[in-house]
Amino acid sequence: MKKKILKTLLLITPFLLLNVKGNRVISVDAVTLPTTIKLNDNTEEEVRSYYSDLSSLPESERKGENLLKNLKKIIAKDNTFYDYGTGTTGIGAIYMITDRNWDASPASSLNNSYGVFDASTNTIKNYNYKENPYIFHYYVDRTYQENNPIKHKEDGASRVSFDKEHIWAKSHGFGLEGEDVVTGAGTDLHHLVAANPSVNSNAHNAYSYGTVKNNSYDAPYSYLSGNKKGTQKYSHTNDEVDLVFEPQDADKGDIARALIYMVARYNYIGSSDTPSKAEPNLELANYVVNSPSESSLSQTAKYGVISELIRWNKFDAPDKYEIHRNNLIYNNYQNNRNPFIDFPEWVDVIYNEDGSFYTGENYANPLTDELNVGNDYVPPAETFDFDKFFEENKMIIMIVAVVLIIAIIIILLIAIKKGKAKISVTKSGKIKIKATNKKSTSKKKSMKKK
Repeated sequence: MKKKILKTLLLITPFLLLNVKGNRVISVDAVTLPTTIKLNDNTEEEVRSYYSDLSSLPESERKGENLLKNLKKIIAKDNTFYDYGTGTTGIGAIYMITDRNWDASPASSLNNSYGVFDASTNTIKNYNYKENPYIFHYYVDRTYQENNPIKHKEDGASRVSFDKEHIWAKSHGFGLEGEDVVTGAGTDLHHLVAANPSVNSNAHNAYSYGTVKNNSYDAPYSYLSGNKKGTQKYSHTNDEVDLVFEPQDADKGDIARALIYMVARYNYIGSSDTPSKAEPNLELANYVVNSPSESSLSQTAKYGVISELIRWNKFDAPDKYEIHRNNLIYNNYQNNRNPFIDFPEWVDVIYNEDGSFYTGENYANPLTDELNVGNDYVPPAETFDFDKFFEENKMIIMIVAVVLIIAIIIILLIAIKKGKAKISVTKSGKIKIKATNKKSTSKKKSMKKK
């Protein structure tokens, strides 16, 4: 009897470790990180195909609140989430790829200790997440980072150089503190980025996003001075507090698109499922949200300010880094994309400028709408490597060379014997070989006798 009970427990344990939501199954166990890393960005055809399910829907289902609902059906499919930790099994290790400074730490710089870069396919094989590459930090001046790249863990430091920054603050809908963050929304890579610790803790914290009028954040370094915290420039009805966080200009669009992604990925529009910390019910409000909140089916967890984010999306378009990061997450880790990096204009067919839902004539069309596609990877051109060729064919080359030398000597000896060549030695000891023409010489002699 005891053996039977034990066997039953062993069989059902895996299911107890799963959180089932509708047709989605979200593992709360740590997932092994992939060791083959695909670095190619997806082609235009592949990206458009990813959103193809939208194309068959009526126009009314491809705008406003309905577009959020229908995007979720695409981007919530077959997601894989990872542990919140920093070790070789967690989000912090994933940043070595997703948040990598590819200019300072190109894939070609890898040595066999960490992985092998295959230039012909643009992949890294046998990657072990044990290197210490340069990574990109949100909130740090871009030009500064170009000239002073930041390592994953700086030499002599007691901890990594970054904070795992939740662009959508954990307290507004889903999170726990520290390493207890729930797998799901809490570890979603599309809003969880490597960021400067000072700005994360002292400026962003959990404040809503907005434009600052009077700055109270005293940046400890000049390369952080583009970030502000303070009283807001634009007030909104229902503001819960006057303080907002304004990131540097270069991060504004990235943050806007990450937050709008969170609403598209974690909503319950037209759904009867029960929200949880892993799968919360999120909403962007058009006012400064201050109080922490936990979502339910009847109550969304709000964050703000949507009208500001709409402007930021237009102000700061997706750059090469943001586009590549989106592809790296999709192809290697989470199996989903941020639609608003691919199609930033879709923000404008979901929201009006004041944050209300759009009901106009336009609608999302993944087949024809302007698309942000990363640079297509071109494998290095095939070049002839003489040293490599010689090393691989050394014996054959030497045999051929000896045969050629012997053949030349034989031809030369025959020519001398027939009088067609003459060998002489100069006073300095140099050997000279001179071709002769016996026939013409004989004719000259016969002409003299006449």
